[in-house]
Amino acid sequence: LGFSAAQIRTAQMMAPILTDETGPVLVTGQVLAVEHRQGNRLRLTVGSPRLDSRDPDISRLALAKLRLTLPITKDRALPRPGDQVQVRSILRPPPLPAYPDGYHFGRDLFFQQIGAVGFTIGSLDYQPRDAHNIADLSAWFWTRVEGVRSTVSQIINRHLERETAGVATALLTGQRGGISEPTYDDIRRAGIAHLLAISGLHLGIVAGWIFLVTRMSLALIPGLALRRPIKKYSALIALVGAGAYVLLAGAPVPTIRAFIMVAMGIGAIWLDRDPFSLRLVGVAAITVILLRPETVIGPSFQMSFAAVTGLIVAYQFFRDRGWMHQTREPIHTIPFQRFGRFVLGLMVTTIVASVATAPFALYHFQQLATFGLVGNIIGVPLATFWVLPAGMIGLLAMPLGLEALPLAVMGYGIDWVLQSAKDIAAMPWASMSTLALDGLFVLAVMVTVLLAIGRLMPMGIAGVMMAGIVFLMPVWRDTPALLVTADGDLIGITNRADHVLYVNQTRRQ
Repeated sequence: LGFSAAQIRTAQMMAPILTDETGPVLVTGQVLAVEHRQGNRLRLTVGSPRLDSRDPDISRLALAKLRLTLPITKDRALPRPGDQVQVRSILRPPPLPAYPDGYHFGRDLFFQQIGAVGFTIGSLDYQPRDAHNIADLSAWFWTRVEGVRSTVSQIINRHLERETAGVATALLTGQRGGISEPTYDDIRRAGIAHLLAISGLHLGIVAGWIFLVTRMSLALIPGLALRRPIKKYSALIALVGAGAYVLLAGAPVPTIRAFIMVAMGIGAIWLDRDPFSLRLVGVAAITVILLRPETVIGPSFQMSFAAVTGLIVAYQFFRDRGWMHQTREPIHTIPFQRFGRFVLGLMVTTIVASVATAPFALYHFQQLATFGLVGNIIGVPLATFWVLPAGMIGLLAMPLGLEALPLAVMGYGIDWVLQSAKDIAAMPWASMSTLALDGLFVLAVMVTVLLAIGRLMPMGIAGVMMAGIVFLMPVWRDTPALLVTADGDLIGITNRADHVLYVNQTRRQ
């Protein structure tokens, strides 16, 4: 069924692809998405573009979508999703991997039906969208969603400084193009890069705060609180709020996975069942695989499911041994007990998630954050109790034009997170770079762990198998001795003694 889903999905997303770089081409089409980028630039996704070129083959090319980068000019208003645009551009084929077995940008764009990328070389002309001119209900809906995302991004950039605005936009809309590479590197080295990828943590915070505020509000109505299951009502409202956040974030794979699990968890609350179960992970994984099977070999799918599986297994392990039971304490010690449990739980969560995702992090990124525990102890509470709640209030206040204060509060919290990330990243040995793990080794480890936690194999046998895998299988991927680009212009030679890559030029690094 999984392989069939992959074949069907590939056939569904098949679209024309540009094969060679073009000269100046006049591009006309409808804006589908607008994303702010670092360096005062915009990135537009244009749907059903018409290409006017001197080359008849290019003019006849019926691309489904293309992506353009253009500078932001102060003298003109920004285009919005749904607008018709016309601009002269240089187009290129979707990029290939930068190195063998590296991240395939073109493959990612294929499943978005983006057949070309490029940049503008002239002024942008556009006409505002006509709401009555969109016949397809689905296209109309997603155009409106992208319009809301674009508006939120513009409002954030109007109220906050550039770097802070980039992080705020990433947290509220999932668009991370406004974050500079040095800042992103500090965040990765501090071990809190997961804060920028909207996933279970963010959805849990949003749903949790909505649930808490709704239940406290309903509890103020005695007739309702004493006669109706306000806990279940609050959970349903939290689910609706979480769904709206998923749409605002652009529905990436970790967010879809988290929403499915939140929905099943709320369903468990309605049925008075335990919401923490590996069945949630299984149903979410099957759903994502059937709908978006191309994500299975990507780091987002693997790391998000590895983390949540590890956390649920750890929770069940502690619960079965009675370690989650709360004892009665004197009332003056309750705040200290709860704070201690929160810090301890945060440390355990960070350790479990880091161990669960480490093989995939080494396979895809060849980097481990040494002080991730410190970064998460600082960053996660700030995100949970300061940054995201202020951002939610800011979103609710935007239609009234009252978003300045909550966004400013959110910005101060983000500045604290960024400063702590910068300080941690500056520490010696804050990040460890390694060779890439061998793919078969990662697969063998993953299968063994899944058989063990699925109770299909005794733990003792799983331990023996794991030891055999480590000692008998090649752990690290072979380092290539020579790397050459497709056009032969850039050449790299590896010194195998120190694993340093020497290149013949730095212009194209």
